[in-house]
Amino acid sequence: ESGIKEIKYEIDGKTYIDKYNEEKEVETTKEFTDLLGGKEYKIKVTVTNGNNLTETKEITVETEIDLVIRLKSTNTPSSPLVDNYFERQEWEIETEGEITGYYVMSTSDAKSDVNMIKTCGEDIDPGKCSDITPTKELVENTWYYTEEEPKITYEEEKTETSLLYIKITNGRNIEGSSALVGIIDKTNPTCELSVTEDGVSFNSKSDDNLYEYGLSKTSTETYNSTNSLDLETGTYYGYVRDKVGHTGRCTAEVTTTEERYTKVEKTCVQGSISTYTRVITPCSPSYTWGSPTTATGQSSCTAVTGSCSAGGQSSKVVCSGTPKTTTFSPAHTCQKGDNCSNWCKIQVGTVGTCSSGICTCSNLTITTTPCNTTYGWGTASTDYPTSCSAATGSCPTNGSGRSSKVTCTARTYNYGWNSGTTTNDVSECTSATPACTSSTDVNNVQRTCTLTGHVCESGETKLNDTYCYTLS
Repeated sequence: ESGIKEIKYEIDGKTYIDKYNEEKEVETTKEFTDLLGGKEYKIKVTVTNGNNLTETKEITVETEIDLVIRLKSTNTPSSPLVDNYFERQEWEIETEGEITGYYVMSTSDAKSDVNMIKTCGEDIDPGKCSDITPTKELVENTWYYTEEEPKITYEEEKTETSLLYIKITNGRNIEGSSALVGIIDKTNPTCELSVTEDGVSFNSKSDDNLYEYGLSKTSTETYNSTNSLDLETGTYYGYVRDKVGHTGRCTAEVTTTEERYTKVEKTCVQGSISTYTRVITPCSPSYTWGSPTTATGQSSCTAVTGSCSAGGQSSKVVCSGTPKTTTFSPAHTCQKGDNCSNWCKIQVGTVGTCSSGICTCSNLTITTTPCNTTYGWGTASTDYPTSCSAATGSCPTNGSGRSSKVTCTARTYNYGWNSGTTTNDVSECTSATPACTSSTDVNNVQRTCTLTGHVCESGETKLNDTYCYTLS
C-alpha cells in the first residue's frame, strides 16, 4: 500500500495540482478564491499514489454567496395617510462582504450623497462603463458606478412610483437588490370657497393627491366630505388634506351689509316782514275757429290761411272753382238795365257781372271761417309784497274788463325752510317732519333720509343687498 503523491483539481477550465513530498495518507481541504458566489461548479479530482496509480472522481458543488445587500429607507413623514406617498425618501445600503464598487440605477431622477464616476448603460443590468465628470445627480434609467457607498435621496416632486436598483461587487461577484420608491409630494393642498345666494361651497380643491376634505363653521379641522352649507353670517372653514398628510385651509367670512343714506337737513327760519299775500289772476284770451259761411258765383276770391291765435288771422278764406267768361253768338252785351246776373243763371247756372259791356259769368265759391276770441280767468300766481292793492272786475269776451284780478290777504311774517345741507353716504339717518308755521317753530330741523344703497366694509365683496363676504 502506498500513500498519496499528487492531487489534481480541474474546475471552470482551470487546473490546480497539489504535490506531497512524502507519500502518506492525507485529508485535504481545497479553497478556490476566484469563483462566483451562488453558482454550481463541476470539479474533477484525480488522485495519484506512490505507485503512480490514479483514481478520478467528478463532483458538483454550489458556491456560497459571499455578498449580501439590503436596502433600507428613511421616510418623511414616517407614517403617511396612504402608503408610498412621501415628502422625502432616503435609501441606505446594508451589506455583508468586501465591496469594491456600487452600481445604481433609478427609473426616476434622484440624488446621491457621493459622486458617481461612471455610467454603465441603460439595459436591465449594468454593461460596459465609461468615465464621466463626477456627479451626484442621477438621470432616470441610467446605470451609474461609484466606489463609495451611496445614499440615494428622492426629494423632488414626482407623481408616480419608481424603482431603485443597486448592485454591489467585490470584483468577482455581483449581488443586487431593488426597492419601490414612493410618490414624492412636497406641496400643501389648497382650497378656495365660493359664496353665492345659494350658500357657501368649495370653488376648488387644488391637489391631485387629495385624500379628504371638509366644510364647517368650526376652526377645528373637520373632514366631513361636506361640499356646501346654507348661507348665513359667520366664518366658514374649508379643510383639505392630501395622502402625505399635508393640510390646507380656506375661509369665507360672511357679514351683513350696511345701509347708506343721503341726508337733507333744512332749518325753519323767519322770512322778511310781509304785509300781504298777493294773488294775481290774469284775464286771458283764448282762440277758436268759428262756423264757416259759403258764398257761390263770385267773380274774384283771395285765399287767406294762418293760425287762430293771438297775432294770427282774424278769419280763414278758402277759394274753389275757376272764373269763366262766356261769350254767346250773338254776344250778350250789357245794356242799361240789363240783368247779367239773371242772364248768367239762365245760361250757365251761376251769377254774373257786366264788365266792359260783356256779361261775365263766374263760378267761384268762397268759404270764410272766422277766428273767434273769448276771455276767461287764467292761472293765479302768488307773491308777498310789502303793499297790495286789490283789483276786481269781469273778464268779458270783448276784453274791455280787467286785465287781471288781484286779491290781498294780510300777513305779518313769512316762515319757511332754508335751502339746507345735503350729506351723502350716511350710515344712519332718521327722518323728521316738524312744523314751520310760526315763531315757535323757528330752528326746527326737517330731515329727509333717502336710502341710496347697501355697502360693505373695505376689502369685502358685496354679494347682494343683505350680505358681504371675504375669502382667504
